[in-house]
Amino acid sequence: MFTGFTNKIKTAIARIKGRTDLVICAVCVAVVVAVLCVSVSLIVKYNSKISDLEKSVSNLEQERNNLEEINNIKNDTIQDQENSANEKDQQIEDLENSLEDQENQHEKDTAEKEELKQEIEDLKDFISDYITNGLYDGYAARSSGLATKGQEEWLTASQEIKELKEYVSQLFEDEQQVSDLIASIDEQAAALQDYYDRIPNYRPAAGKTTSPFGYRKHPVLGYTKFHYGVDLSKSGGLAIYAAGKGVVTMVQWNDSYGWFIEIDHGNGYKTRYAHLKSHKTCLVSVGDEVDKGQHIATMGTTGLSTGVHLHFEVHENNERINPADFIGTY
Repeated sequence: MFTGFTNKIKTAIARIKGRTDLVICAVCVAVVVAVLCVSVSLIVKYNSKISDLEKSVSNLEQERNNLEEINNIKNDTIQDQENSANEKDQQIEDLENSLEDQENQHEKDTAEKEELKQEIEDLKDFISDYITNGLYDGYAARSSGLATKGQEEWLTASQEIKELKEYVSQLFEDEQQVSDLIASIDEQAAALQDYYDRIPNYRPAAGKTTSPFGYRKHPVLGYTKFHYGVDLSKSGGLAIYAAGKGVVTMVQWNDSYGWFIEIDHGNGYKTRYAHLKSHKTCLVSVGDEVDKGQHIATMGTTGLSTGVHLHFEVHENNERINPADFIGTY
C-alpha cells in the first residue's frame, strides 16, 4: 500500500522537476501527506472497530453460552422439581394408605377394647352374681378331697381373672390404662376372694364326724333330741380352726355348750365351736378379726359332753343348718 503511494510521489516529483513553481510542488506534497495521514487514521480507526466488534462477538458468544448453561440449569431444576413433586405425590399416596391402614387398625383396636371392657363388665356381673346369689353355699371340706360345684366355679373364676389380666396387659400399650383396668379386676377379684373366705367351708377340726346333724339319742340326757350341729372327734388332733373369715362375737360359758366361741362371717353366716377345753385355751377374744383356717382354740369336754370332741354349728340368718353342706360328711 505504502509502495504505491511512494511511486506516486516519485512521479509527482519528476513531473515538477522541470517546473519552477515551487509552491505548486509544496502543495502537492502537502496533499499527499494529508492523504496518507487520513488513510492511516482511517485504517487505525477501522482496525479498532474491528477489534471492538470481535470482542462484542466474543462477549455475545460467551453470553449465549452462559444463557444456554443457565437454561440447562433451569431445565435440570425443573426436572428435579418434577421428580420431587412425583416423589411427594407418591409419599402423599403412601401416607394416605398408611393413614387408612391406621384408621382400620384403630377401629379394630377400638372394637377389641370395647369387647374387653364388656368382658370386664361381664366379669363384674359374674362376681356380683357369686356374691348376690350365694353360689358357694355347697362347698365341701378343704380336707375331704372333694370338690363341689362352688369350688369348681371358684377355680374357674380364678383362672378367668388370671387370663383376663394377661389379656389386658397384651392388648393395651398405655401402662396407666393397663394399671387402671387391672386394678379394677383386682378390686372385683378381692371382693370375690373376700366372699369366698367368709364361706364357712374350712373344716374346723381334722377328726372324723362322730355324730351328724339331725335327731339322735342324747349321750348325756338319754332321750331323743335334735342335734343342731356335727361332732368331730379328736382323732386328727385337738386344734380347732375358724371355718371362715369373720369377727369373734362370743367367747363365753354355756351350760350345754360349755366354753364356746361364736364367729360372725358378715354374710348371714355364723359358726359356733363348743365344748372347748377352757377359756384359757381360747386364742381369740371378742372383737378379734380372724382368717379362714386360723387356729382359734383347743378341744375339750366342757358342758354336756361325754368326752373330748368339737361340737360345730353353722347358722344362716340365725337359723341353724347342716354343717355337712359346707365341710362334708366324713
